[in-house]
Amino acid sequence: QVHLEFRKLCLNSWVHYTGQSNIGLTLMAIWGVAVIVAGFFNTDLKAEKMSWHGTVHSIASSIGVAASAMTLIFLSFTFTLNESTQSIAFVTLIMAVVAIILGVLILLGLVGDMALKYHHKVHGILLFLHKLTGLTERLLLGISAVWLTIIIHYIIK
Repeated sequence: QVHLEFRKLCLNSWVHYTGQSNIGLTLMAIWGVAVIVAGFFNTDLKAEKMSWHGTVHSIASSIGVAASAMTLIFLSFTFTLNESTQSIAFVTLIMAVVAIILGVLILLGLVGDMALKYHHKVHGILLFLHKLTGLTERLLLGISAVWLTIIIHYIIK
């Protein structure tokens, strides 16, 4: 909690106050909490029935994926409005758009996973995305880490 508030305070001092930056920073805090909650609960194996731990993990992961992608979008748009951050705005915005696409693919894969867990037939793209959910999650985590690294590098610079 203290670490999240410190991060928000640091970013608040760097990002100009706009509605977008406040929403983005709030979403970033939600993203952090969701990652912590998901980390405490094991995920269920694919195509097995949901357990209590798996349900909490899936809900926290879904909230975290959505919050992370929206955080990147809101803060990247804020960077375009600030003259001092316009140099990184385009790169961060492109990464945010890729994060949104990956987030949608993850959520569709989770729908396929839920259908398989409850013995519904899954065909086509949902089955394909279900099989790639782990890879897509790792790609999204990688993009998020690179996005945050760019921001940290820019703040330190």
